[in-house]
Amino acid sequence: MSEATPPPHDDEPNPYQSPQADDSPAAGEAPSGAFESLYMAVALGATLVGVAISPGVGILIGLVAIPVMIRSLMLFRGRERRGLATSRGKKVGFIASSTMAAIGIYLMLTAFFAAWLFFGFYSGIVAVCGSGPRETPLNVTLFLLLGLGALLTGGWLSLKVIRTRWQEDVEAEDKAANRPPD
Repeated sequence: MSEATPPPHDDEPNPYQSPQADDSPAAGEAPSGAFESLYMAVALGATLVGVAISPGVGILIGLVAIPVMIRSLMLFRGRERRGLATSRGKKVGFIASSTMAAIGIYLMLTAFFAAWLFFGFYSGIVAVCGSGPRETPLNVTLFLLLGLGALLTGGWLSLKVIRTRWQEDVEAEDKAANRPPD
């Protein structure tokens, strides 16, 4: 009589089986590129529809949507390169906050540009009406410098806001994970 070999135990791993690769996205995370492609299509489509309806509206939509789209895609790729997981909800949050920041930056630049125009226009009026051809009153120089200062301040503040937001969105998590930033 020959004895039958006992069946293999289910709790023992098979030494000849290779481990399964897990390339599936984490829960709540879109497959790489799918969300970004959809977002690009929506941003560009909204811009083109706006241009078709009214060119002025399309330009305004494009002024906000295109820079936000470029910044968001750079942010997503930067986070992916650093190994930081970005769920769909977080991506939507980044896009929404970038849109609000872009609108705020445009409003701030508009205010500083309006100040520059006001001071420049006022100094021109004072220069033409208030003095002779050889004299340059102090008011003209002061208002021209104030206008130029307003324009430069607006540009500097815009760059500061953009850099701070990038650091918060990407490099803050690097610091939390004790990784050196790029």
